[in-house]
Amino acid sequence: MAQVQFIEVQKVTSWWGIALALFSPALFTLILIYQMSTGILVGDNPASNGMLMGMIVGFGVPAVLLITRLKLTTIIDSEKISYGFNFPTARLNEIKITDIKECYLTVYGFVGLGYHLSRKYGTVYNISGRKGIQIVKHSGEKILIGSQKWDELKAMFEARQEN
Repeated sequence: MAQVQFIEVQKVTSWWGIALALFSPALFTLILIYQMSTGILVGDNPASNGMLMGMIVGFGVPAVLLITRLKLTTIIDSEKISYGFNFPTARLNEIKITDIKECYLTVYGFVGLGYHLSRKYGTVYNISGRKGIQIVKHSGEKILIGSQKWDELKAMFEARQEN
């Protein structure tokens, strides 16, 4: 049975990340309140009150729920690296150690947040920060996983190199 050597669960905790998620729903809500209280429609091509309510419920509420519940999990054991977001499913991606050509710690420039593709780093999984694990598979596929537990990760890598 594989022994877990590292585990990290990251959440969005930065004030600006939460503020970004709340911005659109808050704006739609303020416009709706203004339109309903004054009877004056906002903008050159104004949205109806019903449309604003639909945008708040259809876009705003899911965005807030997603950003406040989003988690990035990384688990490293002696056989594999498991990683991924808990959305749309909680199932983690897995890479067997035998499938890895290179795996190293890296400090990178701003790569954005969330899940996306980068020419330099491959598939990026990042909540915040500029430190993480760069994985290159034998197939050439690259994966970058951000980490907030840099010191623990570094100690785990150093211990693995000694063995």
